[in-house]
Amino acid sequence: MMAGQPSKAMPGIQTETKAANSEVVATSEAYESKAGAEKGIAAVKKDALIATTKDLAKLMGLKL
Repeated sequence: MMAGQPSKAMPGIQTETKAANSEVVATSEAYESKAGAEKGIAAVKKDALIATTKDLAKLMGLKL
């Protein structure tokens, strides 16, 4: 996953997190400054290392 790809979807500075196949999986809030966006990117990179995940499809009995 790559964090911090620039996005021009909304006013301000946003970032997109993309999967290995380049699909956008998350878009950040709009930051007022580049420094704020860079701080957000750093937080995502740090927190992603310790994040837990849940397979909601499995919990719902879906087979994907």
